[in-house]
Order: sequence, then C-alpha cells, then structure tokens
Amino acid sequence: MVHQMIPENIDGDTMVWRYVDFAKFYSMITSKSLFLCRADNFPDEFEGSYSDKNLIQRSGLDRMRCDTAPCDRGIQSRRPRYSNEELRKRMNICCFHLSDHESTAMWELYTIEKQGIAIQSTINRLNKSIDESFDIVIGKVNYVDYREEKIAEISEFHPFLSKRIFFRHEKELRVLLLHNQTEIKNLNQFGTTLPINLDSLIERIYISPKSSTWFRELIEHSLEANDLGCSVHQSNLDMKPIRV
Repeated sequence: MVHQMIPENIDGDTMVWRYVDFAKFYSMITSKSLFLCRADNFPDEFEGSYSDKNLIQRSGLDRMRCDTAPCDRGIQSRRPRYSNEELRKRMNICCFHLSDHESTAMWELYTIEKQGIAIQSTINRLNKSIDESFDIVIGKVNYVDYREEKIAEISEFHPFLSKRIFFRHEKELRVLLLHNQTEIKNLNQFGTTLPINLDSLIERIYISPKSSTWFRELIEHSLEANDLGCSVHQSNLDMKPIRV
C-alpha cells in the first residue's frame, strides 16, 4: 500500500463511491484534485471528539499519577477539553461511501435531484491516485455508542475515524490530511485541495436516476474537454420493473 491504511488489513478491492453535484464534479475534474473539508466545518459537532469512557479512563489515570507521585491536585480541571479544537482546525477530510452497489440514500443526501454524479472507484484505486509525497491516511469509519464505547487514542487520526452510531448508514471511508503548520491563522478556513490522478481514481461514472439526456451529454463533454476517458452510465435505479 502507498499510504497508511486504518485498519491495515482493509480489502483494497472494496468498492467506494463519491456522490457530488455538478459544481463539485466540474471543480474536481478541472483542478484534478479532491477537496478536503476542515473538520471543524462539518455539521456534526462530535467530529474529532471522545466518549464518556475516554473521560473516565483519563480521570482514572490522573488519580493514579497523583497517588503515586507528588502532584497538583487541580491537574484534572486544567486539562484541555478532549474535543481538541486545534486539531479539528488542522484535520482535513474527504468522504467516500463503502458499498458494492449504488445507494438511494446517498443519491438523495448528497446530490441535487436529477443532476447528481456518483464516482465509483475502489480503495486501491483511491490509494494509488494520491502521490506518495502526501502524508495522508485512508481509514474506515467506526460507528459507536459514545455513551458506552471508548474511542481509540492510538493516533491523532483515530478520533476522526469514529462517529456516533446514528450515522452508520453512511458507511464512510475517509481520506485524512493533517496540517502541521505552526500558525493556525495561516490555515485555509474551509479546507484544502489534494492533487490526484483522475485516471487512476475513476473506474466508472454514474449519473443520477431520471436525469435528462442533456445532463449525460454535459458530463461526457466535460470529461472529454479535460482529457478523461471515463465511461458514463445511467443509474441502475432507472431499470424498468418487469410485470407479468
């Protein structure tokens, strides 16, 4: 594998999808890059946070330290909050959907009616599309009960690979990039772009259910204008039922 994978034994042949509207699609193919959103701009305020179990465990470790060595008994109250707002500003994320087939829910959530695009790829293709010089992590999101389960603290990336169980329908795979610039004020307030090889990334392109002929022609023309030979397919949701 070119980049770090979490978990390490993830199957590279697993199919992944990115559902976008035309504006995001056109920006991607003209800039030849993925946009990674800053974590603190996601609507879910739990991004990068920890659970009750983490708090309990850390409190226990603080007590152990104070019991075994001289220390300031006010240490717990001065600890930073575990959501780590600075890390949320430095972490940039691009999300894909893990599935062997299209998803009606993803079409409805992430595309404009009749004018959406689904980019179908695999984990291996995504991995190879990003140059080795970029220190990125590709990871599968775990969906957990934040009241009952502990969030892994193995690395700075792990809190961003956990989400509340209410989001498990998303079945996310994430590309993560951590900015290590000294000054937070120098970071782009929205996120960052990551150059990619689109020929490596894209296996097929699907257009949204019930989309018009003109929309398919627009996608094909846009691909041709940017020297991309990807095949364009109508959504399988447009198959006609058989009634006997």
